[in-house]
Amino acid sequence: MEQSTTTSAIKWSIDNVNSQVGFSVKYLLFSTVRGSFKEFNGNVYTESENFETAEIEFRINMASIDTGVAQRDAHLKNADFFDVEKFNEIKFRSTKFQKTGKPGNYELDGELTIKGITKPISLHVDFTKINVLLTGWYHYW
Repeated sequence: MEQSTTTSAIKWSIDNVNSQVGFSVKYLLFSTVRGSFKEFNGNVYTESENFETAEIEFRINMASIDTGVAQRDAHLKNADFFDVEKFNEIKFRSTKFQKTGKPGNYELDGELTIKGITKPISLHVDFTKINVLLTGWYHYW
């Protein structure tokens, strides 16, 4: 993460070179499709180097999806799934970031927008990484 300071907060920018956005989805109950989004950006704003005051914003370019199969990627980009011609990005904005009872673990609440629809989501955050479970998200939107 790259750090810069403004008068009201410290801005941490997600380093695209050393970061990745990946996913896995169960398919037909016995296989798993894995993929990633190659283009994304995000910022974390804090009052100090303590992330408990963090405000997070994150955007993913939906057209940058890569599952390793060009035909599947094209299908995911069409109107049946992401409809990237009309909705080109996934957005996340945090609303709350708090410690859990386990050391190094946090809960991150926020608003996730996919295809123009915004819904609340709660994410588990580990001190060294963020794990996001979006199982069944396609039913959610």
